[in-house]
Amino acid sequence: MGRVSRALVLCCVLSALPAPLPAQRYAIELIGVGELWKTDGGSRLLARNGGEVSPEATLYTLLTLRASPTLELFFMDELSYAERELGHELELAELRWRARPELVLNAGRVLLPIGIFGQRHLPPVNPLIGDPDLYPPLYPWGAIASGSIGWFDYRAGILSLPAVNERYSPAPSHRPRPAMGAGLTLSPALRVGLSATHGPYLGESVASMLPAGSTWHDFAQTVIAGDVRFGVGYLDMRAEAAWSSYEVPTHSERVNGIGAYIEAKVTIAPRLFAAARVEHFDYAFIQPVSPAFWVGTQTLQRNAEIGLGFLPGRRSMIKLSYRRDQWPGEPAPGAPAMPNGYAVAVQGVIRVGY
Repeated sequence: MGRVSRALVLCCVLSALPAPLPAQRYAIELIGVGELWKTDGGSRLLARNGGEVSPEATLYTLLTLRASPTLELFFMDELSYAERELGHELELAELRWRARPELVLNAGRVLLPIGIFGQRHLPPVNPLIGDPDLYPPLYPWGAIASGSIGWFDYRAGILSLPAVNERYSPAPSHRPRPAMGAGLTLSPALRVGLSATHGPYLGESVASMLPAGSTWHDFAQTVIAGDVRFGVGYLDMRAEAAWSSYEVPTHSERVNGIGAYIEAKVTIAPRLFAAARVEHFDYAFIQPVSPAFWVGTQTLQRNAEIGLGFLPGRRSMIKLSYRRDQWPGEPAPGAPAMPNGYAVAVQGVIRVGY
């Protein structure tokens, strides 16, 4: 039985049990997303469907089972259709214990606590259609303790996956590693934060390409990320920056990378807003060629996205955006070509809750 089947069976069993407390409640929210994309055919970041017009659809199911005022089970499931293929993933499946504001424990399949975009990547809260290319949201297995004490908040845990972008490094495998973060809310309008993780970043898929006598978990990655959130009046701004360092097979020195984005959303009218995001990255591009040679180099990339959003109703949204990317310079030996590209997209979102 697969993970999704086990989760659904667990939900059914729990729903059939008698309520242990009068306060027990159940909540489900469905988020339906329809998109239409037109891109170029070559961009490593933006190309979809070979440059042909691409209709896409996604259904997110968010299920909460509350056993008591402090204990709940939360599931987030994603069913998608893109480029004539149907995809499915159980993203979150976690047990949450909210002892008090100073201590919340999450265990199961959780959101990697690096940076801040992963908490708002769902279409109803993402002001644009695309995601930053810094680190995509990842859902490792693990346990996290978090909480807030006045103006200070923290999170720390043991997770099974690193913070990697698979466009620029091999797919990782599960291996325990620490991750932590903290933040200061300096005023109602301003918060700053810092997060970090360290541990293996490669995976079993590259085992045959490693030098003799080494394993994929012999090579470590370190990531240190900072974030800022600022909001006043009709303006909401967010920014993130991350420094990363990698031990790369066949390289005597570590390969470093750095990236950052800044994003702004302006409410023009109660139902209308505009948004923009600008990104600049000097990536660590890592790829095996043979056991005797791995590509490990920095790759420069810039991209920007602008968009408009309209809210027809309280639970619906329509967004339009335009995005371009740029890859200056020549690719390193062994690295693929990185042509510039563009993307135009329309997105419709509707939410239903029970």
